[in-house]
Amino acid sequence: MIFYFPGGAFIDPPSMFHYKFAKKIAYKTKRRVIMFQYPLFPEVDPITTTLLIKRIIKKYNYNDVVLMGDSAGANLALYVLCSFQKENKDYIKKVILISPWID
Repeated sequence: MIFYFPGGAFIDPPSMFHYKFAKKIAYKTKRRVIMFQYPLFPEVDPITTTLLIKRIIKKYNYNDVVLMGDSAGANLALYVLCSFQKENKDYIKKVILISPWID
């Protein structure tokens, strides 16, 4: 299972490019891809968003989860990963970050 977080600077919703990209990733990897449309500014709350995403990932009960994100979405994927690591949960097997916002 691949959970994909599209970019958009936390202000733009996913574009047709993101949908086409997710479809291509699913086809090439032969895996199910779930693309999140997370809250945008000014409503965005990273803690609440992360908790919601974690609940969704846990609901699927997969043990081979891949987090994938581009730009702002990569930042969110990294935030979710760190949150799981703090709990010592082994849900996430791989992370793919494309142009992440990191310091």
